[in-house]
Amino acid sequence: MVEPNTLADSHMNDSPRLLSIDMLRGAIMVVMALDHVRDFFHAGAMSFSPTDLDKTTPALFLTRWITHFCMPVVMFAAGTAAFLWWQRSNRTRGQLSRFLLTRGLWFILLELTVMRLAIDFTFSGRYMVLLLILWIFGICLIAMAALVWLPMRWLAVASLAVIALHNGLDGIDASRFVSMHGRGRSCISRVFLHLRARGSWLLIPCCPGSR
Repeated sequence: MVEPNTLADSHMNDSPRLLSIDMLRGAIMVVMALDHVRDFFHAGAMSFSPTDLDKTTPALFLTRWITHFCMPVVMFAAGTAAFLWWQRSNRTRGQLSRFLLTRGLWFILLELTVMRLAIDFTFSGRYMVLLLILWIFGICLIAMAALVWLPMRWLAVASLAVIALHNGLDGIDASRFVSMHGRGRSCISRVFLHLRARGSWLLIPCCPGSR
């Protein structure tokens, strides 16, 4: 008779999934949920920022502070998963790029349809279209579909530059730069403005699945 634990261990060994990566994803989902449910269970959540040191409490501050790890870990896990999907099944670089591209387009489609309907309960043009998390995921996956064709050295340098220099342009006010061009904003000015959000530069993380 085979022990149940032996069967479980055998199934885990035969599984193509990595338990550590799945556990990391699960932990980040819990942290994300903590950030979202705070708004429903804390009376002052909608009246002041949890990071406002004049009003917050240590516990409330922690529920917001810890969520800053979510996006970096999610993108790290996405890049790792893409790399493993490519390497462990002997797929081509073109297959990996198409896989990332199609998944990115699906995320964008979901943002514009399912999430829009969930927020507004209508597709009417009277409401502003919010491009939120699924949109960002989709854009990142599409960018990764292109980045996988770059040499590993290039990606390593670019990734280290993003980590080391991501606050290097915080002193530049994007809105003032764009306003200098008046009403007829140039294409470069528009890109400059949209790359800025709340005083920080939006940089797309790189996928480790490259040569």
